[in-house]
Order: sequence, then C-alpha cells, then structure tokens
Amino acid sequence: MRELGSAPGYNYIEIQGVDRFGKDNTGATVAIGVPKEKFIKLVFSSDLGVDSNLVETDDFIYILKVTKIIASQPKSFSNVQTKVAEIWRSTQIATEAKDYGIKLADSIGISTNMKDLDNKKVKVEFATLGPITRLGDSLITGALVPAQLISSELTDVLFSAAIGETVHARVSKGYVVARLTEIVPPDSATAIQIRDQISNSVSQSVNNDLLSAFVKSVTQNYNVVVNQESIDQIVPQ
Repeated sequence: MRELGSAPGYNYIEIQGVDRFGKDNTGATVAIGVPKEKFIKLVFSSDLGVDSNLVETDDFIYILKVTKIIASQPKSFSNVQTKVAEIWRSTQIATEAKDYGIKLADSIGISTNMKDLDNKKVKVEFATLGPITRLGDSLITGALVPAQLISSELTDVLFSAAIGETVHARVSKGYVVARLTEIVPPDSATAIQIRDQISNSVSQSVNNDLLSAFVKSVTQNYNVVVNQESIDQIVPQ
C-alpha cells in the first residue's frame, strides 16, 4: 500500500496508533482526515493485516489496513495520579458542601436573617435569587440568573416549597440553601398569549409537514411538475 500511495492521485497515510476515542497513547487527538466515527468503527472491526473494502466519503475513497493490535491494559498509577487526586478533591469538596448545607438549612428558623449567615471562613455567601421561572430563568426582562446559583434540582424543590420554607440543593459549583419568600402567580394574559403562539406554531408546522409529504408523494408516483409559485400563493408563509 505504501507503493500505491506514491502514485499520482493517491496518498499513503500511516497512523501509529489510535484508541476507541480517537486518541493516541499520549492522550492527544489523532488527525484522521476522514469522518472519525465511521473510521474508528472500521478500525476496531477489522482483522489484522487484511485490506478493507473501499470506503467512500464525500471527499475521498480509502482502504484501511490494520498492521498491529495492542491489547488494552490498565494505565499505571503514576500516569493517572494527578487526575485521580483531582477527582477525589472534587468529590470531597462536594460532599463537605452538601453536609454543611444540610446542617445550615436545619439551623435556620423563621426569624433567622439569611444575611447573617454570610461566613467567609467557610465560603458561605448571601445572595438574592429571583424571581425565577420553573426553568431557572429570570422573570425580569433582560436580567440573567447566575448559572452557578441555579440548577434543575434547586428549581424542583423551590417550586414544591411553601412561602417561608427553607430548601437546599446542589448547584454546579457548590450547594445552595434558600428560603422561599414569595410566589408570583402567572400572568393570565401572558399565559394565553403564549398558549396561542404555541398553538399557531404547531398548526403551521403540521400544515407544512402535510403539504411537504403530499408533494413528495405526488412527485414520486406521478410525472408532474410542481408549480412552486402557485403553492406559495396558496399556503401563507
């Protein structure tokens, strides 16, 4: 194959090694030059020393030949020590944050001033959050809710809580203890407007799909020419 690669119009590319994730033995991404997923699948389904069938892509046609197979083996601890330590520290921090958050939530009473819980020594900070929607977005136009202070777990417990109740939940960078101070009822006019927008959007989408399916069926089964201009006049855009 090396000799064939020297002929005009042909290229010979040798990849020293690649794993199932497209990485080499150092963990770097291997530059493959063809669609990665299909190539990796072919590599790990090929027999040793056997040329593959022709493989077509949008830009190339290639033949693959596996010349060596290295059996998988556990990585030495020295190679993964730093990563293991990082995972352990991250897990420890998350566990400690959760334990402290639960302890803090249990200590909060009706008369507790949440601002007094600010404690820089244990990285407890006070912040006002909300009003927010069930999806964690702000109800105030143009306002953004800090991503590190919100999560689906937190919104679930908040929207199940009663006014004055204290809840706690994990977020991306720690743990949040929150007291629900107000429930903002949905605006009926806005709800109706949103419902109508969704209804119109779904109806239009269904109409477009039905028309597209009908046109495709007609053109496949009958020798007709579609007058797109007429269709555009009939179907509102």
